[in-house]
Amino acid sequence: MTNQSIPGLNRIKNILSQEFPYEWTQPPDVTKGVLTTNQAFVIAKDTGVSPVEAAKQIQTKLQDFINTNNLILDVKTIGPYVNIVLSNNYLQNFFVNSQSEIQLTPKPPTFLEYFSPNVGKRMHIGHMRSANIGEAMRRICSLSSTVITNNHLADWGVQFGILIYGVLNLPQLKLGFTKIDWEKDDNSTIVEKLHKVYVATNSLIDNDESIRDSAKEITTTLEKNITQEKNNNSEIYSIWYNIIAATNLNYSAAESYFNLNQTSNTTIENISTEVAQNLQDKFGVWQINTSHKPGQFDLVIGESFYQHFLDEIHYWVQEGIAIQEGESIYIDLEQYNLGRCYLITSQGYSIYAARDILARFVWAGLFQTPSVATFADNRQNHSFKQVFTCIQLIIDSKIYQKKNFATLTKDQTSKALSILSANLPRHISFGFISLPEGTMSSRKGNVVLLQDFIKSIETQVKANLETKSKKELRSIADNQKIQKISTAVIKWYDLSRDREQDYVFDINQAVQFEGNTGIYQLYTIARLKNILRKNETTAQLVSNSINLLNKSELEILQKMTTLELILENITENYKPHHLCNYLSEFTSMINSWYAKYSVATEENDSRRDTLLHMVNKIISQLEFSLDLLGIEVVQSL
Repeated sequence: MTNQSIPGLNRIKNILSQEFPYEWTQPPDVTKGVLTTNQAFVIAKDTGVSPVEAAKQIQTKLQDFINTNNLILDVKTIGPYVNIVLSNNYLQNFFVNSQSEIQLTPKPPTFLEYFSPNVGKRMHIGHMRSANIGEAMRRICSLSSTVITNNHLADWGVQFGILIYGVLNLPQLKLGFTKIDWEKDDNSTIVEKLHKVYVATNSLIDNDESIRDSAKEITTTLEKNITQEKNNNSEIYSIWYNIIAATNLNYSAAESYFNLNQTSNTTIENISTEVAQNLQDKFGVWQINTSHKPGQFDLVIGESFYQHFLDEIHYWVQEGIAIQEGESIYIDLEQYNLGRCYLITSQGYSIYAARDILARFVWAGLFQTPSVATFADNRQNHSFKQVFTCIQLIIDSKIYQKKNFATLTKDQTSKALSILSANLPRHISFGFISLPEGTMSSRKGNVVLLQDFIKSIETQVKANLETKSKKELRSIADNQKIQKISTAVIKWYDLSRDREQDYVFDINQAVQFEGNTGIYQLYTIARLKNILRKNETTAQLVSNSINLLNKSELEILQKMTTLELILENITENYKPHHLCNYLSEFTSMINSWYAKYSVATEENDSRRDTLLHMVNKIISQLEFSLDLLGIEVVQSL
């Protein structure tokens, strides 16, 4: 049989859907097929025939279509269900191809905003959810589109008024230090001091509301100084800038630990040079790359940047979209059961909803990506509903047919309106991680700090590895392995949960070698690589080599063909836990096979070579899939 190029299952699903626009899903068991439809029930209802007879009619038409188009698939029915089954010919072609390419449906450029830590605060374990989910989606979306990543830095707002008040009044806080030396203290020391300042100042506010008022006055002063481009050397501005400088560097360690932006699917220019030049050296733009650079976000634009666009809010008041009462400005969303969306407070400073609205017009105008997604926890659902409704109202008002949006050009304004009209931005919400006693709060200080959490994981991983290997792990290579395994532990435990659900992180469960854990995934690959190390192969595959595989081995191959269906769905629902579910089922199948069959004792040379080829193919898919989750593979455990 001559090997031929075969379409992947996603392409096949698209081909079938064009001719047979049914609802095609995956059967729960690959032994039943790789695609299924219950369209027979619909036809039976419309025509009066039984669902089983309708299924047979669909089967005949489908098989004729498949044969005519040389899709080398079979169609079978199970009662009223019509299933697409992989033929031996299809499986043989899939098996012998050295690289079975993932063929996802091409999609337009995508703008992903994730991570977005709060400047001036120490990172806690809650920050890793946006990082892990966002990074997994960046990698998966990059299979079918160009992706621009943005770290929308939380470097503005009343929390800075609180921090600056605390720094200005350190003796009042009684923290054991009366000064932060921005030049001599290292970054981690500064961030630790700022964390203590933030918690202590909030504690004072609980007993004295006048301190909150003072913090709000500082916020107003800072914003007016910036927007009017004056007094930027004032003490308030200087403290704010020093907070940014210290904590920005502190976050780079977390970005590296969680493998953020380490790989890219494209070398093309993601951000035009013209746009980059327009942004360069602008206040609040902390990083911009015209093409993806490993380990860096394409953009790091702080909320402070959007102070450049605050005049638009007064234009909305002028045009009757927003309402001003004293200093405060809001958009009335009562008719949508969303209350009032406040943009400017009664103290005269902007709040995050204003910056979120402005940001999305700027992103659409400058970067012109039809798809925009923001990863933030589900406690912000109401806020994002308000923001997106406000954007729709502004678009519907057509006020930007009369003028450009702030500093955007006429063309950029037009494209922004066109893009936002066609596709409103998406909020990819996720649940949050709770402490045993309840929700974490930076304000109250009852948080699990990320660095302490990572240390706990690494300590437990090291202990488990030493117990298993019966030797002490002390070398640099050992420490690097422990870090990689610990990252896998954290990412898997986080990403294997449906992002919409809250959960408690159970370290003891997460570090197990068995079960639904990251270590189990790495252990499976290590086992398979050990097979390759111990067995030589002639690298010769006989014709129709899959005939040498048994039932469980063929089921493993069938399972492998469905990966791209999983990935295609994830590009639509942004739920990477489906990939974890796939891998959990897949590695269970592999380890069940491993326990029953031995490659080393196989006497038939042709079958042994076929098995080694299968093992190599499995390893490639596992490594590829784990990389999509941001998990690095280790050679052995």
